[in-house]
Amino acid sequence: ISNNRKALLRLKIACEKAKIDLSSIQETQIDIDCLAEGEDLLINITRMDFEECCNDLFLKCLKTLKETIKESNLKEKDIDEVVLIGGSSRIPKIREIIQKHFKLNKLNLTINPDFAVAAGAGIKAGIYTQLSGFENLEVSDVNPLSLGVSTIGGKMSIIIPKNTLIP
Repeated sequence: ISNNRKALLRLKIACEKAKIDLSSIQETQIDIDCLAEGEDLLINITRMDFEECCNDLFLKCLKTLKETIKESNLKEKDIDEVVLIGGSSRIPKIREIIQKHFKLNKLNLTINPDFAVAAGAGIKAGIYTQLSGFENLEVSDVNPLSLGVSTIGGKMSIIIPKNTLIP
């Protein structure tokens, strides 16, 4: 199905639904009628299967977290509380990894992850459109990755370093 965009989209949507389901139950099904060329797809997947399949991505999240803490000039022992936001914060394995990493009894899960993301977007929109009440609020956009050019030998010469303010 790699050349069938419609089938790939239907598969992606079904997999996203399965990921969401596995955040609250132990097993789910991916069931797509007539996925491609008249073939149906029916797969049972457990949370353990999902976690095993995505383990390298979960560990990559932990690596990014460690880099972020290092770049903020904080020490992990200085962090008293962790608040997770965004859709992936609902994944039990991500919660477990972060909780173990920080040696916390529990994570702060009192904030609705979707609300936090939407509120952040609303605040940013208020700043950009100069709504009243947002005059004294400042949010800085930074370049999330270093940008550069390829030089002889395939090395990159950095022109704009990571975390540089965007004018």
